[in-house]
Amino acid sequence: MGFDGMRVGGGRCPPLLVGGLVLACFLLVCNWWTLSTENAELLRQIDDLILQLKTSEEDRNQCTMLRNSLEQRYKRCDEMVASLHVQIEQEKVLQKKQEDSEMMCKTELESQKQVDITQKATLDSLRVEKDALTKEVDEKKDDIKRLQSELEEARDQLSELKLTVNSPGNSKPSSPVSQAPETPILSNETQNGGNQDAQNGIDAGNDRIDDQIDENIDGGEAADEDNLKNQGSKLDADQAGN
Repeated sequence: MGFDGMRVGGGRCPPLLVGGLVLACFLLVCNWWTLSTENAELLRQIDDLILQLKTSEEDRNQCTMLRNSLEQRYKRCDEMVASLHVQIEQEKVLQKKQEDSEMMCKTELESQKQVDITQKATLDSLRVEKDALTKEVDEKKDDIKRLQSELEEARDQLSELKLTVNSPGNSKPSSPVSQAPETPILSNETQNGGNQDAQNGIDAGNDRIDDQIDENIDGGEAADEDNLKNQGSKLDADQAGN
């Protein structure tokens, strides 16, 4: 009875109700479409977030690995810095030793220069002494030659004197240097004995004179040569040392 009372115009539906129902259906369809679109967008955003989460997790793992590697590099850098500090200290000690060695070398160089100056002065004095000794040796060689010539002349004179003494008929020996005093005339035996004794004495004296002259000449030559050799050896050794 209620529905029958609602009928208007002989049992037909009112257009307002139909419009409302159509509008409600339209709104429901629009709402459903909007909700479906938002749902799809949310599902897409969820997938993006899941993908981003996976990417972030991978990035986090990479960052963790990178952090570990950086920590290891940091530790190695610390060790290198410590070793470099040790090397720097060692280099400082070595540099100080080198500076001390350099100062010692400079001191030794200065002392060596002084020694070189002293040696140079010594060499100059030795050269002067050598020149003087060479000049003296030359003079002594000239004296030796002169003495040898005089010795030859004396030997020639002694030979002539021996011939004069040994010649028959001569009772008084004569010399170009000095003349013996006159002696009294003796017998032939006495004269011959006297001549023989005089000849023996002259020969012995000549031998002693010759030996003494030869010894003096040889000794002088040997002493001069030894002295000159010693001075030359000393000078050569100083030059070789320099």
